[in-house]
Amino acid sequence: MVEIDKLHGWLPKIIHQTYADRDLPLLYQQNISRIKQLCPGWEYRFYDDDDIRAYMARHFPWALSYYDRIDARYGAAKADFFRYLVVYNDGGVYLDIKSTVTRPLDEVLPSDKSYLLSHWKNGPEDKYAGYGLLARAEDMREEWPERGEFQQWFIVAPPGHPFLRKTIDQVCENIDKYCPITGEVGRVGVLKLTGPIAYTQAILSIKERQPHAIIDAEDDLGLCYSFLSASRSHETSFRRSHYSNQNCPIIKPRGIKRWAYLLNLLSGYLTATGKRLKKSISKRLKRWQAVG
Repeated sequence: MVEIDKLHGWLPKIIHQTYADRDLPLLYQQNISRIKQLCPGWEYRFYDDDDIRAYMARHFPWALSYYDRIDARYGAAKADFFRYLVVYNDGGVYLDIKSTVTRPLDEVLPSDKSYLLSHWKNGPEDKYAGYGLLARAEDMREEWPERGEFQQWFIVAPPGHPFLRKTIDQVCENIDKYCPITGEVGRVGVLKLTGPIAYTQAILSIKERQPHAIIDAEDDLGLCYSFLSASRSHETSFRRSHYSNQNCPIIKPRGIKRWAYLLNLLSGYLTATGKRLKKSISKRLKRWQAVG
């Protein structure tokens, strides 16, 4: 096995990114090349969906069943879960595929082992006005940060960090508790189930037990949330198929939950059909009355 260099003696110099397949759009390919150029000496690791399954089967066979329960239409939720696992196992730096670096990581990452936490610049006049301010779940006991969720489009950590272990446990718990009938779907559902809200909730529950630092990912580290212009945004690229536009359950129902979900669908169909039939009959009666 090749020995991985460590920055400051503790952070493996590995950059992780994922995408559904290896047929990346040109802009993404160019971004990967730029990251490699700015970070010589760092090992760049790319994972497509097949790579992710193989990685999980090798390192986290117990988690593969959780991963497979996430509906394939919610690739973002699958990517959320995988990022926690891969950085927990290997350490290094995770970046969303649409994110990038503007400065060499060797020059910007601090030498101490404090876990780096960052909020959105989400004030009314800020670049990301309103980002990360989705209301927390009612059952959260932790005091929610005034600036909202922690960003997880980037993660910097050594292997085995407790924040990531807690996040993995939180996501698995969320998957187990998800109800296909009442569970939230689309963008909000993903944010709460596997995304930054789940990440923030997990970290808040043990935050004071671990060294951490609140930083600004873009100003302090030179990271960039998205190199895409608004017209070429990640969401726009996928349009209807984007996870934020889905209305099906995030977690595939199974067992009694599956039957309950199917019965609920049938009930909804029959109710909708009954309403249409009632409306049709009402129109016919009005026409007959007018003729008579």
